[in-house]
Amino acid sequence: MKTKCLIALLFICNQIVAQKDHNFLVGGGIGYRFSDDNSGITKSNFIQKQEHLLQLNPTLGYFFSENIVAGLGIEYFYDNIKYDNYSYYKAVEKDLSIAPFLRFYTKFGLFFHAEFDYGISKLSFKGRPLPGQTGFIELSEYYNFKIIGFSAGIGYSIKLNEYIGIEPSIRYIDGKFNENDAKNDFNRKGLLTNIGIVYFLK
Repeated sequence: MKTKCLIALLFICNQIVAQKDHNFLVGGGIGYRFSDDNSGITKSNFIQKQEHLLQLNPTLGYFFSENIVAGLGIEYFYDNIKYDNYSYYKAVEKDLSIAPFLRFYTKFGLFFHAEFDYGISKLSFKGRPLPGQTGFIELSEYYNFKIIGFSAGIGYSIKLNEYIGIEPSIRYIDGKFNENDAKNDFNRKGLLTNIGIVYFLK
């Protein structure tokens, strides 16, 4: 057991002190997912929804070793949700978060990514027109949330040349959305596919 721990420690130290080919990583990506299931935003579990979630995430990182990069990103999410059999037929949510991250590249092109997210979100509901005394009234509600979350995933870096890479990946996201009224809080969880482009700078 001690021998295995010593080997693992030596491997980690070797990765940290290894000579770096690059110093900085500059990049960005776009992610997407579609889901057709029960609503996670509303409190009624039987309400069906169709969700289109779009993600944009520019990043800047620094290589502390040949394989390990840490940095800061910006996460922007645009979530468009349509509901079945609900007084509100549509919800649009826009998130903006800062995202410190850590990434480990293997020599085979595979990489592992983990990040923490903290930001704000604006959510708007649009309702079906209801008859009123002076005509039809369109229901609408607006909420502001604070976001705390994380994501982790795995991807593959395809080098186009020494400095440019294409990086498809899949991530698991888990975010908690908190509002002043706790009964409006909700969570976003699930898998997200992402395609990114990165520049490795000296």
